[in-house]
Amino acid sequence: MKKLAQSQYINLTGIIVLILTFGTIVYFVNPLFLSKANILNVGRQMVVFGIIACALSFPQIAGNTDMGIESVGALCGAITCELVSAANPGILQLQTHPVLAILIGVIVGALCGLLNGVLIAYTTIPAFIVTLGTQTALRGMTYIITNNMPIAQLDERFLSLAQTKVFGINIQIYFLAVFFLVTAFILNKTTFGRKVFAVGGNAQAAYQSGINVKRITLFCYIICGIIASLAGILLSARTNSAQPTAMNGYSTVAISACAMGGVPLEGGEGSVVGMVFGSLMMAMLTNGMNMMRLSTNYQYIFRGVMLILSVFYAQWINKKTASLARE
Repeated sequence: MKKLAQSQYINLTGIIVLILTFGTIVYFVNPLFLSKANILNVGRQMVVFGIIACALSFPQIAGNTDMGIESVGALCGAITCELVSAANPGILQLQTHPVLAILIGVIVGALCGLLNGVLIAYTTIPAFIVTLGTQTALRGMTYIITNNMPIAQLDERFLSLAQTKVFGINIQIYFLAVFFLVTAFILNKTTFGRKVFAVGGNAQAAYQSGINVKRITLFCYIICGIIASLAGILLSARTNSAQPTAMNGYSTVAISACAMGGVPLEGGEGSVVGMVFGSLMMAMLTNGMNMMRLSTNYQYIFRGVMLILSVFYAQWINKKTASLARE
């Protein structure tokens, strides 16, 4: 029992039970929920949820947060689409090769992360306030760039990022798998990743042991901005447009996916396996409630309740396993 309690995956039992329970309920309401077509649809919906969870994991494990992740994705998606649109309504009025456009979008995301990182690491302003402010400012920039209108008529080469299938599975699902694997490698197999956990566990102790806490924080936000930009770009390719309001509410989704997967808000812990389950749960919630034909109003209530229950369970199981491990 003690060995089981010390397992790093014991706290995932709650989210697994939630997934199985919710999936069973939806299946009895609508058996099409477990059809092959709908399972693949859940996978496509999970893509952006999972990628932004990967993005948020870096600052959150380091003991911070990022409320502006949705605006970074929306802004970078809008800029990229402006550059690959044959007839855009925005202010750039340029058309470039999709690869160059994506590169520019990613650079903008990195700069947004750099801005957040500098303000958080080198000032005394709380991360919540900084990222809440940049969330609003970047959303305003998105409105200006798009001229408050959707950007459509995108280059077919750009749309192939969402329309291509490999062995019958949408290519974006493979992208998601790559993001999860790379995130797991960075966090678990590199010196940088170990320092991220150390900073989130105890920043003062990490500093005294020789870790440059400010630099780690800065790079966490740069990485977060880069990944968030790619999430916004892939979402634009999937929806065949860049909406001024794209990714509204996705900060909450990212926090929920991380929290459900065992990444505490205070940092220092977390696993990519947990984020996979958390992202899957968020995608299942969206898809399942639509399958049950629940109105949007009730969906918000249900998501909130599920988030509270999952975090409560994670805290409870952590206390229980800690007491068992001490025995």
